[in-house]
Amino acid sequence: MAYFELDDDRAVDTAYVAKTIFMASVFGLAIWEVWSRHTAPSLLEGEVSVALILQYLLSLESRLVAEALYFLVAGLTLGPLYLFVWRPLAQRFTNSRHWFVHGFSYGVAMAAVFFVGVLLADYKTAYQSFSDPLLAGWLPGQILGGVGIAGMVRLREMGKQII
Repeated sequence: MAYFELDDDRAVDTAYVAKTIFMASVFGLAIWEVWSRHTAPSLLEGEVSVALILQYLLSLESRLVAEALYFLVAGLTLGPLYLFVWRPLAQRFTNSRHWFVHGFSYGVAMAAVFFVGVLLADYKTAYQSFSDPLLAGWLPGQILGGVGIAGMVRLREMGKQII
């Protein structure tokens, strides 16, 4: 079994951490996909899709390639970013150690990154303005995904084995 050695002589089981990251990423993505493909279209004017944005920005012919690229990048980054970057920063700079607060703020931060990306890319074909209902649909979806990631990490920390 491989372990990471921490500064204070504690060891961390890397297989357990990798499984936690994988489960949190998949759970967060699943929540986002349910929101973006099923809930948001019934509440808003259409689907909230990362793949459509990637397809537009990268000039991809196939939506399937855009979906695969999205799942690969998001799956490899969402869990590790939360576990190794966001949560330690949130614990250090907030008075709360509650997982829900960390997940909620992580979702808001992910939505903010998206909004900055929209501004930098000048992506106006599908999202005309910040008053567009589809653009507004990103925030609740990202918050739900962030809370899902944080919740799965918390469940794993509590010792509950989901798989």
